[in-house]
Amino acid sequence: MRHSLKFLALMVVAAGVVARPIAAQLPTPAPAPSRLAIVVAQGRVYVYPSRVPSEGEGWIIIRDGARLTREPMVGVQGPNEFAAAIGDELALVQQITGTENSVATYRRLRLGGTAAAIAQVLSPRTAAALGALYVDSAVTAASTHTYEARLVRLARPDSVLRSVRGTVSVVDMPVPTPPLPRAAPPPVPGRGRGTAAVYRLPMGRSRARSRRSGTACRPTARPPPVRARSWPAARCIGHR
Repeated sequence: MRHSLKFLALMVVAAGVVARPIAAQLPTPAPAPSRLAIVVAQGRVYVYPSRVPSEGEGWIIIRDGARLTREPMVGVQGPNEFAAAIGDELALVQQITGTENSVATYRRLRLGGTAAAIAQVLSPRTAAALGALYVDSAVTAASTHTYEARLVRLARPDSVLRSVRGTVSVVDMPVPTPPLPRAAPPPVPGRGRGTAAVYRLPMGRSRARSRRSGTACRPTARPPPVRARSWPAARCIGHR
């Protein structure tokens, strides 16, 4: 009996020693972002919380201490509602996420990641359908506001799971329009593609024949000076 207890104790100690390195190798969760992603465009403020809310969660948006959302933002329920919400932007989102149907696209976006973040920025409908975007249109130009997004449980809206903040000034950044390209000048005879060089022909009768017309060519009595032209400096006559 004593030998059995000693053997069991050694097994427990050995298991603890082996388990320690394995537990140390487990990845630690990434720290939660401390700021909001806020975009100002056309006099509106687009507030992007840090992630898509999970089932049973929702985002509450606050501006300067005043609550903007009556109910927590939860997004659509299911892939069918998602496809109807984003409309013709579904093809773009599928290209970004590498999916082929609305079911796979909806599940891929719910998982988060880089592709989901890019899709939400390029398609605001997608972010709004996922409950991860609030558009504030009741702002004035040249004003500064502080926004806060609180992730809460739907069963207990007073319990805050995460809180992120960000301050932004409502100033549209104009994008300079590049100058229009000028029209290309008309082609100059003797230059450009498809123009052959002109050479001075030697005196005397030429035995060369034209491949197309079957006529023989002989130079003129006084060949003109060399210049860029689109035809040879010779006179073609019928072959005798």
